[in-house]
Amino acid sequence: MRALFTSLFLSLVLALPVSAQTRETASTILVLDASGSMWGQIDGVNKILIARQVIGELLPQLPADMALGLTMYGHNRRGDCSDIETVVAPGLNNRDQIARIVNNVNPRGRTPLSGAVIQAAEQLRHTENPATVILVSDGRETCEMDPCAVGRMLEETGIDFTAHVIGFDVAEPADIAQLQCLADNTGGQFFSASNAAELSEALTQVTAAPAMSEVTLRAVVGPERAAPTSPLLWQIFGSDGAPLAAPVEAPSILATLAPGDYRVAIDRLVSETEHGGTITVAESGPQEFIFELPPLVPDAGLTAPEEAPVGTTVPVQWTGPGEADDYILLANADRSASFVQVFPRDGNPLMVTLPDAPGDYLLQYVDGDGARVLAETGIRAIPNPATLDGPQSGVAGSTHSYDWTGPATEGDWIGFYRPGNTANHGYDAITGVAEVIDGEPRVELRLPPDPGRYELRYIAASGREMLARLPVEITPAPASVQVAAPGTAGAQASATWTGPGYPGDWIGFYNPDNTANHGYDAITRQEVTDGQPRVALRYPPEPGTYELRYVMELGRTVLARQQVQVQDVQASLNAPVEGVAGSEVEIDWTGPANPGDWIGFYNPDNTANHGYDAITRQEISDGQPTIRLRLPPEPGRYELRYIMDQGRRTLAARPFTVTEVSATLEAPSEAIAGDT
Repeated sequence: MRALFTSLFLSLVLALPVSAQTRETASTILVLDASGSMWGQIDGVNKILIARQVIGELLPQLPADMALGLTMYGHNRRGDCSDIETVVAPGLNNRDQIARIVNNVNPRGRTPLSGAVIQAAEQLRHTENPATVILVSDGRETCEMDPCAVGRMLEETGIDFTAHVIGFDVAEPADIAQLQCLADNTGGQFFSASNAAELSEALTQVTAAPAMSEVTLRAVVGPERAAPTSPLLWQIFGSDGAPLAAPVEAPSILATLAPGDYRVAIDRLVSETEHGGTITVAESGPQEFIFELPPLVPDAGLTAPEEAPVGTTVPVQWTGPGEADDYILLANADRSASFVQVFPRDGNPLMVTLPDAPGDYLLQYVDGDGARVLAETGIRAIPNPATLDGPQSGVAGSTHSYDWTGPATEGDWIGFYRPGNTANHGYDAITGVAEVIDGEPRVELRLPPDPGRYELRYIAASGREMLARLPVEITPAPASVQVAAPGTAGAQASATWTGPGYPGDWIGFYNPDNTANHGYDAITRQEVTDGQPRVALRYPPEPGTYELRYVMELGRTVLARQQVQVQDVQASLNAPVEGVAGSEVEIDWTGPANPGDWIGFYNPDNTANHGYDAITRQEISDGQPTIRLRLPPEPGRYELRYIMDQGRRTLAARPFTVTEVSATLEAPSEAIAGDT
């Protein structure tokens, strides 16, 4: 009898649902009947002694991770229905404590089994894990409660609670029915242990382990049943809705499951969608369940203006796979004809030109590999509220007339823009901007300075909206420039040129590493005059390599260039080394004799060489190798210098000492007024 009872109790503990065993640690409370009737005997042995023996043998066999507690009733006072006590709270490593308490209990009171189950359930209510009560009772409820109703009430609380009941030597059918109902209403099992045959039958029933099956869960994509390429997260749920294990990321999984119904959830991570379904596992043999997932459509989207004038180019923002064969299609509303096909690889946004006919159209993002439409949006082509007409090609910087029609609202303008400029804000026009004036249907505009493709646009001042556009091809402005090379620093240069001769264009010398081409930083320059193919300008004052450039004033664009080597110049001075202050000195010189060059006296510490701060100076004339120059009025040490006017560069210098001048006066010490 003791062995059978032990096996029965252990079977109840180990036969918990699979889901409960595979989730976080479950909590179980053993509710032991310690009422006075437990002193009754079976086969000459007190039932409480059998229980002590059974529980003592059971405890070491329980799983170490089972949180076990102990509740007893009727163990303290006779006739007291409140004599219920949870003597050991559910926990781990408490088996010796439970065994010690059970071995020392002395049954004496009534049988408040319903109240004991309620108290055990309340003790377990704090946890979200499965909670189980195992009630061992040898009699019926004796404290005016209905175990059947208590079971129903506990089940309706919504907690994961199960009561398994062992009727220990219970003979009355009404008493058995009470205990049976308590178990049934909480989803538990009832066992009656009244004789050896029934105990043997119950033991066989409980200890028979279900036949587990190896189950393969596999996902395929579409009718082609291709293997999934994006990550999948699998999870299996029992019939009670509880997960059997943590989620697993894999294209397919293997699981060992008992026969029954399960729900399989497949989380498709890339699309954040859930798939799966219910499976029924048979009692034996390997089994495979295949879940068909819909083809994965990549995220894609199109953003475009709701409407735009016919023939205009609009920006289309896109999101999508961006594969090499993908394309964006412009088609009419019924998809019977297509007009424009552009490719995501060409940029974002893409520029799409609307047809010339007003109407509703569709923009579609098409998967080039599978010809699937991944996204689409509508756009309406509206009649053009303005027009532009005029030359569609011309030389850079030249002036042309353009006819226009439009609302001519105050502030509207016409200007040239790069085709990729979709902001249409107007103020970023390249050049050739002219406000339109009602009644004057023609504007004169200069073409942009750089060759290429442009758009002439009519811009509405209100909202800076483009109302019309005209493509214009700009061709380079031909030009050439030439000067005698090499040249001499600071000398006069005569440059011949060809070019557009636009007002303000010039020719100048530049450092070769000056790539800004802003023009105004030329070393020397001279404006050109149309009809005069030659300009006079000075070579740079310093020797070195330079560029002579033809610069178009519009955009300061370089139209032609010539590399020029500028050679250095020499000069010499021959004069006395000293002289009296304020006297004249004769100076022999050699040098380039460029216009404006001079010779002058300077303080030796004056290194700026600006020329105009000479103390005394004299311009030189070519062909006159001697000049006369006044000495400084103050005695001291000076430098005599040859200054080249171009760049005010010192070409020759020599020291000079100015000596003091003396003077005397002799006269009578007094005289009569008016005398000579």
